[in-house]
Amino acid sequence: MSSRFSFGALAASAAAMLVVSLGASACSSSSSDDEADNPTFAQTIEPLVQDKCQKCHRAGGIAPFSLESYEDWKRMGGVAKLKVQAREMPPWGAFSDEKCKIEHKFKDDISMTDDQIAKFAKWVDNGMPMGDESKRPQRLNFGATGLLDKTNTFAMSKAFEVQGGGKDDIRCFPLDPGFTTDQWIGASNVVPGEPAVVHHVIVFVDPKGTAVAKAGPDGSYPCFGGPQLEQPSLLVAWAPTMAKRRGSRCRRAPTSSCRCTTTRTRTRSWTRRRSS
Repeated sequence: MSSRFSFGALAASAAAMLVVSLGASACSSSSSDDEADNPTFAQTIEPLVQDKCQKCHRAGGIAPFSLESYEDWKRMGGVAKLKVQAREMPPWGAFSDEKCKIEHKFKDDISMTDDQIAKFAKWVDNGMPMGDESKRPQRLNFGATGLLDKTNTFAMSKAFEVQGGGKDDIRCFPLDPGFTTDQWIGASNVVPGEPAVVHHVIVFVDPKGTAVAKAGPDGSYPCFGGPQLEQPSLLVAWAPTMAKRRGSRCRRAPTSSCRCTTTRTRTRSWTRRRSS
């Protein structure tokens, strides 16, 4: 498994992205009411699972199986209903319950609302009907994983083999960007070599430059609980469902200080070893 992350220079950007008859409007309202009472895959469920599930459950994603087609959902619908109702999927722990009420919205919230859960359950209970296929949304295209305008790319010195067995393996991989002057980071993205085992990545600044000495022959060292550095600071945080990060603010990477990448990998009980 090898990973790399990219920095993009800060740049300003801008994007530029009916009249119906009374009879048509009435027909549309009737159709909407029927869809609300009897949700179909084409109009209600597929748009929902594209938004909530397919960032992980897709070919090349972190999830162990794909849920990109109607046939996939027909096969897994019963299990998915149980997981959704238990709020185990999508994996989002910050939801309201009797003990804790969420008062503010979170950015990148992938959880389902009570109404969405109810519609998904009803769709499964009704036999998972397809509905009018002509009204299905377009298949998602996840596109390139890198930054088109990147100025720097940093890669692990060598591939790291993740052992099976079901135990989390949390490791740090020191990286020296080779900066000779202070740099301002305006955008970032992480591209894991094996998405199925990389749970998330945290990039820290190593102000003392001590991480390299901690690394073993494989170019890494175990770092459960943190990077084990003096006065580290967070530079980049990434998880599989996150989009490429480009914000209105830059972060400064001091000269010769961006040295440590904390990569947290989640292993599964494979029947064979997985490597890059």
